Amino acid sequence: MDAHAHCREVTRRCAGNFYHGLKLLDARQREAMYALYAWMRRADDLADGAPCMDGPRAGLPGAGDSVAGPDVHGAEARRLLGELGRRTVEVLEGGPVGDDPVFIALADAARWCSLPAEDFLAMIEGQLADLRFTQPEDFAALERYCRCVASSVGRLCVRIWGRSDEEALQLAQLRGIAFQLTNILRDFKEDHAAGRVYLPSREFAQAGLTPRALLSWEDGTRCADFVLSQVARAQSYYDRSAPLDQMIPSRPRAALYAMTKIYQGILEQIARRPFRIVSVPRISLSAGQKWLIALRARLA
Repeated sequence: MDAHAHCREVTRRCAGNFYHGLKLLDARQREAMYALYAWMRRADDLADGAPCMDGPRAGLPGAGDSVAGPDVHGAEARRLLGELGRRTVEVLEGGPVGDDPVFIALADAARWCSLPAEDFLAMIEGQLADLRFTQPEDFAALERYCRCVASSVGRLCVRIWGRSDEEALQLAQLRGIAFQLTNILRDFKEDHAAGRVYLPSREFAQAGLTPRALLSWEDGTRCADFVLSQVARAQSYYDRSAPLDQMIPSRPRAALYAMTKIYQGILEQIARRPFRIVSVPRISLSAGQKWLIALRARLA
């Protein structure tokens, strides 16, 4: 399997909706996005201590590797993420690529579009923040985290899609924050179970709530008001980033439209029924809703 096919398969197995949405792009952009996703998947797996979905490569852990104990895992994960960052900078600066399919595909994309190492390093910084996780005290801290793990991806995407001007990059940064805030709301219950609360502690205190009180929905009115205030803030980032849609060339614009509508659809479900963030099943769009979004994206 060649490098591009490898990255394409990682994307297909791990992110089905994303994979199908990328079919709206031309071949070169599509392969670059597969490479970007495969790299992000590897960084995420290293931080989680999970077997890398793309197998053992370039000295990174694979399906047969394991780490004993959370403290050992944390130290090893930090080391491996540091090595991933070092290798990424080396490859993007034209250094030796080796036989790692993710880096081969990434280097190929970097030959025709600008992929700054700083955005990849920002993502790694976000993964390191999760390893030493503490609940954000205020929204400024949460926004910094979102810039690392989501805005970095947004900036790289718009570069692949043909825009590298500062205005487009700034708008992509805002759209990434909108996506991440939506994720944080949708995943509140499972993140809490994993010992992570991303919503700011100061805002819980101002609302007269604790994460546990929100999880048990102790005061329905107060909890709903709190969630709706978070929804409104996330929506403000979609609104502020709206001019981006008309800046992107037509084919990638369709992919951006599909991704945005899926995330906004999730946010709209939370707005209609705020308690869904603490209930099961996990909030998602139906297959029919996704099909309709894909159809509208193609028509657009």
